[in-house]
Amino acid sequence: MKPRPGVWVVTIDVLQEATVFSLSSGSSLSFLIRGFHRCGAVILNQYWALTCAHCPHEEEKTSLALRSGSTVRNRGGQIHVIKNVFIHERYDPVTFNYDIAAIQVRNPFRFSRKVAPIPMLRSEVELEEGDVVSVTGWGSSKVYESHIDGEYSEVLQLAELEVGSTDKCNHTYPGKITDVMMCVLQHPQHESPRGSCQGDSGGPLTWRGFLAGLVSFAEGCAFKDYPTVYSKISALRPWVTATIGELTSENWTLEAVEVYPQDSLRVDGTLTLVQLITTEDSTSAV
Repeated sequence: MKPRPGVWVVTIDVLQEATVFSLSSGSSLSFLIRGFHRCGAVILNQYWALTCAHCPHEEEKTSLALRSGSTVRNRGGQIHVIKNVFIHERYDPVTFNYDIAAIQVRNPFRFSRKVAPIPMLRSEVELEEGDVVSVTGWGSSKVYESHIDGEYSEVLQLAELEVGSTDKCNHTYPGKITDVMMCVLQHPQHESPRGSCQGDSGGPLTWRGFLAGLVSFAEGCAFKDYPTVYSKISALRPWVTATIGELTSENWTLEAVEVYPQDSLRVDGTLTLVQLITTEDSTSAV
């Protein structure tokens, strides 16, 4: 598959803001724990979002919240109280297999030019090695030889990457890569390191306006020889459909979201990513 032109690029070592006009940023959410940004998440419909299972895993539901409609970490947008968290029943916190969770909110996402759902990649679509993808998040933007500085980005960042070979990824992570995972590498045209890092977990990997993956794990951050592993949405879509479909009382289906034109998220400048936060200081953070 040929990459789609016009993807916005943000490096993780040189801070550049991912504006609300960036591809897929409209679905971006911040996952808050005790009032502060912990992970990324992504909007599916008015009441549901997706993130990685390791983000809410072992956390009390009452300590969690989501922030939508803001490109600034821990400020602005709207806070959403979490009603339910459904972690994949086969999630393994050691291997990160089936690293996905569905989040149901009490107060709905208010769709606008800054907030919108993102369609999931269909199960029959297989991305190929070299396909260009994008990742967004508020994770750390400084990389050192063996560690990161631990400081998250103040503004939403976006990086252009490419899909890696599963065989090469298995060589890097022997025996760890399963059918519900996909590997992503730095784009060969970029000399400076870029990719996801701590604080980006659960955030969206997008391809041509569709959700292709969720940030799961890696060895370090944006290391050249260590691909980042993402939860593979095309393989996990049946679980999402079953989980959300069975629990959604309104007349809504996943397919209904896909009537949005592929270009709409970029042209309209919507925010599909939200922040996962904790709730202690959530009211003051609005």
